[in-house]
Amino acid sequence: MSSRTAAARPEIDWTVDSELPSHFKEWQRHVSNEIRLLMAEDPNKKEEWACTFAIVCFGEQGVNILQQAGKLGEKIDFTVPYCTSF
Repeated sequence: MSSRTAAARPEIDWTVDSELPSHFKEWQRHVSNEIRLLMAEDPNKKEEWACTFAIVCFGEQGVNILQQAGKLGEKIDFTVPYCTSF
């Protein structure tokens, strides 16, 4: 079984400008594709893993935005999945 080389984690530029919606769509597509590929390689990875992966890819500023929107728990512990409504 061959394993693929790990790519850099998808990142998003959170600069608030007219390009943010298109940047977010591109980032979301990239994250979704990475999750599909990684979950296909390891059937033990579940939805909680996928959610945690997405949150980590959001970066610090993105996590702050999610917390302000009430989409995450009070404390972020990346060893525990924290998706409530992605």
